Amino acid sequence: VIGAAVSWDSSVLTALSAWWPYLLPNMLLAFTLNVLVATVIKEVSALGFILAGVCKDIALVLFSWAFAHEAVSTQQFVGFGIALAGVFFWSYMKAAPSSPIV
Repeated sequence: VIGAAVSWDSSVLTALSAWWPYLLPNMLLAFTLNVLVATVIKEVSALGFILAGVCKDIALVLFSWAFAHEAVSTQQFVGFGIALAGVFFWSYMKAAPSSPIV
């Protein structure tokens, strides 16, 4: 706040009037994302939220590899496979805790 007060320029209001159609949806999406993050953590636990983030990261890399033709190394494929195996095993442990595999 102090930095904004010291470096204030009146052109900020002009820029705000020009950019508000872009800023408003961005603010609403950021607010919605924060509410969804809190709700998901409440419902599935922090570990479930982290595992969902791992799956999201894997999906993003695989999407960019398949459709944008980005380079993905063998080490990344192996790492993603191990990460997915861990997610599936954790999900199986939660679904069937009395299974002999667990």
